[in-house]
Amino acid sequence: MRNKWEKVFFSAHSPAFWLWVTLLASTASHVRLEQTFGEEGMLYAAARGGGTGMGRLQRSFEMVNGNFVQDGRAVQILSGSVHYWRTPAAYWEHRLGMMRDMGLNTVETYVPWFLHEPVPGQFTTAGNLDLVGFLSAAQRVGLNTILRPGPYICAEVDFGGLPSWLLRQPDLRIRSSHPGYLEAVRRYLDWLLPIVAPLQYSLG
Repeated sequence: MRNKWEKVFFSAHSPAFWLWVTLLASTASHVRLEQTFGEEGMLYAAARGGGTGMGRLQRSFEMVNGNFVQDGRAVQILSGSVHYWRTPAAYWEHRLGMMRDMGLNTVETYVPWFLHEPVPGQFTTAGNLDLVGFLSAAQRVGLNTILRPGPYICAEVDFGGLPSWLLRQPDLRIRSSHPGYLEAVRRYLDWLLPIVAPLQYSLG
């Protein structure tokens, strides 16, 4: 049986960090978490289907002479954008399949903090906010994913996708090193990152 490669890309812009979360999707799964800091971060993962009893595999993804290189082979990212929270969940797989059929290999999407945490400390993934469901749909149709978690996303939404309840603290300075803002961002990322971690593949 031929093995099928599926790849998932994740990126984070603010606060600045690089986070590599990996999962070996086999009968004996292995998860590794590693975090380093930089100006701008990207999460990369690959999922392999077919076969059983796979051992741990060594994978690589890097920049060489201005090119993305995966496992020693240059790859080109051809991406389009679909915002899962603006698209009915029933249409996700159809829309993603259309992207694949037009020659794209990657879908890019933002994560809207203000929708996922409408009340401080209360998170939701109901309905069209089912992020795991969207990423799984992308995997099923064979698309990579660039995930842009924010916290500030712009995306033509009010307040750049930041929750409006941040404004209830009169001295809080958004998009800054203000302790109140950083604490709210930390809580959001502490909720989000464990959700996406199991969907990624071990880089070895």
